[in-house]
Amino acid sequence: MKPEPLKPGDVVIELTGLAKTNGIVAGGIASVVSAWIGTHNYLYAGIAFVVGCTLGYFLAIPIGNWLFPSRQGKVAVARHGMPSLPRTMRASIPAALAASFVCSVSIGILSKSPQLGIILIAAVIIGVVMGTILACLSSLA
Repeated sequence: MKPEPLKPGDVVIELTGLAKTNGIVAGGIASVVSAWIGTHNYLYAGIAFVVGCTLGYFLAIPIGNWLFPSRQGKVAVARHGMPSLPRTMRASIPAALAASFVCSVSIGILSKSPQLGIILIAAVIIGVVMGTILACLSSLA
């Protein structure tokens, strides 16, 4: 069954933008958790949040472009609703996992944390959970 074409006024989700958003959110949250596990310092956690959001954004750009390449000014979109959930999951989870993993490891190494194993486990959990939550919110809310 062929999907019905988009019409003016249809609500759509821009998938590369969703990947970037996931990178920002997952990178920021994972950085704060890693900084808190490593140092228990509010100032360091706040700085880690800003650094994690920035790093997560720049990590998610190539991931989003790799998953959903755009040609000649066209972007990949999915129509809002339940059928778009697999595509939004495909955009969300890889970007969130990569951002949370890289940001957590970076903050863990910079803080010289002895609990790097716990930080890695937290990064994977945060990446999967945040990717799933934002994919569901973008498709269904």
